[in-house]
Amino acid sequence: MARESVRASNNNVYKSDSEIFTSSELKAIENNNYFDWLDAVTHTALMTNHTVSAAGGNEVTTYAISAGYYYEDGMVDPEEYSRYNLRAAVDIQPKDYLKFGINLYGAHTVRNTGTGILTTAMRMRPTYLIWLPGKRKLNILTVDIIPYLHKRMRQIKIRIII
Repeated sequence: MARESVRASNNNVYKSDSEIFTSSELKAIENNNYFDWLDAVTHTALMTNHTVSAAGGNEVTTYAISAGYYYEDGMVDPEEYSRYNLRAAVDIQPKDYLKFGINLYGAHTVRNTGTGILTTAMRMRPTYLIWLPGKRKLNILTVDIIPYLHKRMRQIKIRIII
């Protein structure tokens, strides 16, 4: 992505890796030391949708009622969306020339849009390590992403060079 970004901003002219990457990044490329930042902060998201409905009536009156629940877990904690909905309808036709009815719909939604950590993870270069090379000190740019990594470190294999 870094190569493509430089090429796109340079009239489609390719630059050498030494002009794009720092010396520590070039060393990481040579040693195959990469980190998938996006995988570190995301997880598989669950989505579920349930609906229950009933309808009936006779020659003069018809009715319908339905209730629903929708839940979508976000790919990044704490993102999520849930919705509860209810619909009721009644139609009455006492004469062939007269018909009236009522249709009601209500919904309650809860949305948590998260913190924007996904954007930060997408901007991180795979050669950018969590720890400063050769030191047991965090890279300053990883500080706002670290809380999400702690949750995910138990679920993914992380290769950290110290």
